[in-house]
This record gives sequence, C-alpha cells and structure tokens, in this order.
Amino acid sequence: MGFIHLLFVVINFRTLGRLYALLNQRFPGTVDRLWASQPFMTRVDMVLGPAVFAERAMLLNLAVAQPQYLPPVIMGDDQIADLVFKLNQRWTAKIYRLISSLVGIS
Repeated sequence: MGFIHLLFVVINFRTLGRLYALLNQRFPGTVDRLWASQPFMTRVDMVLGPAVFAERAMLLNLAVAQPQYLPPVIMGDDQIADLVFKLNQRWTAKIYRLISSLVGIS
C-alpha cells in the first residue's frame, strides 16, 4: 500500500501540506501524537512507501479513511476543518477509502 499512499499524497500534496502546517502552528506536537497513536503496522506501511511523506500519508489516512480518530479539538478550528472537508470532497477520497477498506487499513 506504500505506493498507493505516495500516489494519493502527491495528488493532494498542497492541501496536506497546508493541513500539516496549520496543525503544527495551532496545535504544536499534535502531529507527533497522532503518529504515535497509529497502529504499528500502519506506520510500517506508510514508512515503507515514501518515507519523506509518511506524516502526510498519515494525515491523509486520518482525514479521509479514519476521520473518527481525529481529535475533536482539531476539528473545532475552522481552517483545519475546511481542509479536512476539502480532502473528503475530492474524487480521490472515494477511491482511497475503498482501497483502504480492501487492504484493511481503515
């Protein structure tokens, strides 16, 4: 699934970059806590693909395939919530959710 993460991260690169930057700016340390809360096999899967984009792949996975695991405090910020909704409205979100459910990540 590593190359699939790479493909979807590259397609959503700018939006994920903005989301990553806003999370680091408004909620320092949240991205690290979200990364630590991921199951071991999910982290291994994301790192075995494009290790440069592992945290963006994790954000994509959380925002699109597993939004129930996003902390409610984060979704209370309007700009962050807009970026998460923007990721979910794209045509790639449906495909990513389907592939994630078939592989067993979500």
